[in-house]
Amino acid sequence: MEWAGNGAKAQRTLGRAVEAGREQAWRLGLTAISLDGVASAAGLSRSGLLSRCRSAVELQVGIAADWRQEIERTACEAARSEGGVRGAWAFCREWLTHPAIRGAPVDVLRGDCSADSGAPDRRPRRSVAGALRVVFKALSAALEEARRSGDLLPGVDPEGIAFQLESLLLSWPWAARAFGVRRAVERIASACWAILEGACADLEAPLPPLSPELQRILGESPQSEVAPSCEGEDDPSPAFPGVSPLEF
Repeated sequence: MEWAGNGAKAQRTLGRAVEAGREQAWRLGLTAISLDGVASAAGLSRSGLLSRCRSAVELQVGIAADWRQEIERTACEAARSEGGVRGAWAFCREWLTHPAIRGAPVDVLRGDCSADSGAPDRRPRRSVAGALRVVFKALSAALEEARRSGDLLPGVDPEGIAFQLESLLLSWPWAARAFGVRRAVERIASACWAILEGACADLEAPLPPLSPELQRILGESPQSEVAPSCEGEDDPSPAFPGVSPLEF
């Protein structure tokens, strides 16, 4: 996103607008957010936001671009650092650890990003699609490295595994609404770990034990994100008040 001015004030405006925009994208879908709504949520005047951002579409593209940068800075870097099967797991772990990655603006996939979208401006959709390509590329690269080193079972398709992992990670917004934040994280992490373990050639899989990894993920997640109702064993209340589990 190009902002008018590069000083500290412009960056503070950017941060407040992006944070408020993420919340709007979570609840409404990325292309449904408006300058008025974001300005109000961020405690900015509409004219103040317009002085930094020319249109709602520009803001939407900027939110998606910010999301992509967070993915590259955390999950992709972790995958490159560890490499192989451990790298693929590190990507999943970092994704699930950081709310700024896992929670927004993935909800754009409710319709804004569909192939038959009638949205008049496709730049937000293209920006999200670019971020999703980064996810698939990072997972595929780590798993291809594992294949070359002999860590995957013969015949296992690295891209097929990457697709399964990406699909699970992108399901987080819906899982969080259905099961609550904590249980959604636990279930998706466990499923990703099981897929990777099942693809490994050696029974002594080159993966860290699951239990401490789950504790690490949950321990680094902000407690304020966990709704009290999520602690009940059979309570499928949504993670965020006012958001229905059926609001897809």
